[in-house]
This record gives sequence, C-alpha cells and structure tokens, in this order.
Amino acid sequence: MRRKIKYILTTIILCIAFLVLFNTNSYASYQKLDSITYDVKLNEDGSANIKETWKIEVEETNTLFKTFDLDSTKYGNITNVKVKEISRKGEFTDFIKSDTYAYHVKKGYYHGLETNSKEFEIAWGVSIDSKEDKIYEINYTVEKAVKTYNDCSEFYWQFIGKTNAIPADKVTGRIKMPVEVQNKENLRVWAHGPLNRRNICRR
Repeated sequence: MRRKIKYILTTIILCIAFLVLFNTNSYASYQKLDSITYDVKLNEDGSANIKETWKIEVEETNTLFKTFDLDSTKYGNITNVKVKEISRKGEFTDFIKSDTYAYHVKKGYYHGLETNSKEFEIAWGVSIDSKEDKIYEINYTVEKAVKTYNDCSEFYWQFIGKTNAIPADKVTGRIKMPVEVQNKENLRVWAHGPLNRRNICRR
C-alpha cells in the first residue's frame, strides 16, 4: 500500500514538473529610447500643455507606460491625455481611450488615470514581438502647473523622475511662455539630477 501511494505521489510530481517545464514562456522584454523630446506650452490660466515624443526601440513588449507622482502642493490634476503613434511617413494613428485600468493594455488602446492617491499613469498597448523602431506622441495637460507669487511666477515639473526603467540616449525640451518675456535676464532655470535615472517604466 505504501509503495502504491509513493508511486502515485511520484507520478503526480513528475506530471506537475512536466506541465511547468513545457508551459512556461520566457520573455526578454527590451526597450531603449533613442530620444525623448518635451514640448511645453504654458497657459495664462497657470496650466501647462505637455507633449512628449518618444523615439524608441521595442521588442517583446505588451504595454508601455509612464507614471507621475501626484503632489497637490506643486500642481493640480493631469487631464486631456492622448496617445498617438507616428509612422515613418509622419502619419498619425490615435490610440483609443479606455477609462478602465489594465496592467496589460489591449493593443491600440490607452488609459490616463490615477492608480492610487499618490500616482497617475499613462499606459498604452503595443503588443510588439519582434524588435521594432517606434515613435509615440503623448499629450496631457497639467493644471495649476504655474505658481504666481508677489515678485515672480514658477513652473515646476519633474520631466524625468526617480523610477524610470528605460534608458534614453538623448533628452531635449522646449518651453513656450504664455507672453513674451521682455527682460530675459529675469528668467531662471534649475535642473536636478542624478542624470542616470529615468521615470519612464516598462512592463
């Protein structure tokens, strides 16, 4: 009887091992940004329209996404999210908006929403198997991005944060003011490091 039970247990273990061995897929996901460009338009109401253009190498990737740390002391809500793919000929294909969060976003769809009280995420489904060069455009508006004081106004935004997982070869940006600045000596720009960090994530 004991031998029979031992035989049955051994057979079950071997079957489980067989199933695990031959039904586990291994994926070597790969993404690298050749460049990322930020175009920012500051508005008179204090909001900022931000456009990000990603030129990226992608392989075996289901979903691309970017997260933002929410901080009501520095800026307001993130709204008007849109995602597009740009072909090599310069043709635009709009992704379809979804109001429901998904860890793996369906190909051709995107969401832009708060995942919790401290984080906002923009994610879009790509479903790419072979290695491809892609261009994506992400648009969004940041409310109350400009703080106005008695003697100055301040625009604070963390373009590249601490938790990025995709390396970028080149990062550039342009900011358009709501009105022309008469004395450019009054403009001040601060950049904070470290420069080896990224807040564009992958999954």
